[in-house]
Amino acid sequence: MIFRNVELTRISMCLAKSGVKDEWGNTYSDNWDKQSGTDANGGSYWYQRCIKYSFYNRGYTISSGRATALNYTMDKRNLFWPIPNSAITANNKAPLAQNYGYDGYDGSIPMFDNWEDAVADEQTTN
Repeated sequence: MIFRNVELTRISMCLAKSGVKDEWGNTYSDNWDKQSGTDANGGSYWYQRCIKYSFYNRGYTISSGRATALNYTMDKRNLFWPIPNSAITANNKAPLAQNYGYDGYDGSIPMFDNWEDAVADEQTTN
């Protein structure tokens, strides 16, 4: 399952950058990973696949045995999980940005958009 999530995230980014339509005719913008909500509009390719092929955001209740019935929802921001605060505070060489939609997110913290810059930064801080 974890590999499938990584693949859907990668495809989400590729579709957003290319402007190519997915199999449902959706195109994705440059804010594909900076959206919130549980409605069917927008989000990422990952989000669209999750709500189309799973039980999330359908209003179903799922119960098993003696467990209480649950209604599962998936938010568009859940594409990325929150970074643990312990990892953020342990990072003493540069600010580590929390993912969008979680407490501590700061959009002003620059993020690398290619691996070459990340490697160059790592080499200068060691």
